[in-house]
Amino acid sequence: MKIASPVPGWPEAAFEALLTAEHDVPEEVRYRPWAQQLTRDLLAAPASHGLSGIRAFASRVGAA
Repeated sequence: MKIASPVPGWPEAAFEALLTAEHDVPEEVRYRPWAQQLTRDLLAAPASHGLSGIRAFASRVGAA
């Protein structure tokens, strides 16, 4: 299931939330399916191509 949203800025907000979760509870973004899927959705979203660090993050959490 892809996450789609017409809300401007959703990729930035979602990525920021993932980075915060990685800092606070890294096991959540490494092992939880919701975090893996959100990361893959961000990688696929055209609006996220400008997100600095998204590919490195995806590699760190095993979603790339």
